[in-house]
Parts: sequence; structure tokens; C-alpha cells
Amino acid sequence: MSQIACGKLKAISNHPNDFAFLGDVTLGSRLDGKLALVREKREGASDRAPEYAVLYCAIGQRSMRVMGNAWLKNSDKVNGGDFMSMTLDDPDWNSALNLTAFPPDKNGGDWRIIWSRPRGARVQDEQVAA
Repeated sequence: MSQIACGKLKAISNHPNDFAFLGDVTLGSRLDGKLALVREKREGASDRAPEYAVLYCAIGQRSMRVMGNAWLKNSDKVNGGDFMSMTLDDPDWNSALNLTAFPPDKNGGDWRIIWSRPRGARVQDEQVAA
């Protein structure tokens, strides 16, 4: 499975807009701008409800808009166990984007955002090698 690093998120505390994470993301023609994750109200929500709403602001635009959701997950295979699974979508896209954010290592730093191309998936314009 192909993985491409496409951004970073910084954990924010006490931000006036309730942003939990802020960062930059760049992924070809689909994403090039700022991401913000805002904690969702989970009172009475199921365990499957997302922990965060994902907001996006493209470079050159002035306002953020909701583009998807993020779920906090846990895996023994990941450093520290926790990671975030994000799904972003836009009516102009053929399909949703699935991103994963991995926590900083033990020395601190930012969360790393990775896009993984599903097995067998190809870019529409990509030609099959003969």
C-alpha cells in the first residue's frame, strides 16, 4: 500500500475556537491549505460517533468549512497506541479521502498526516504499464 506524507497537525489547548488541532495539508490538486479539528459534543452519542469535526481552508480563501470527521483509534502497532482516522469529502471529488494522523514520537513534535492509496486503486489518468 502506497503511503504519502501530506501534512502535520499540532495539538492546541485553550484555543478560543475550541480547535483541538491545527495544521497544514498538501495533497495534489485536492488539498492545499489549513486543517483544524474541533472536538465534537459526544453526550449521548454512540461509540462510533466521531471525536472531531475536520475543517479546511484552502490557500487563498478566508474561511474554514467542514470537510469531514476524525475518529481517535488505538492500535498496538502504533507508537503510543493512539492515532486518528480522518475522512474528508467534497462534492467536486470522485471519492472521499481517508487520511491517518500519527502522534509525535517520545521526543514531542507534531502529528504526521499520511494518505494511503488503497490496494488496486489507481489515479484515473494513470495508464497501465504494458
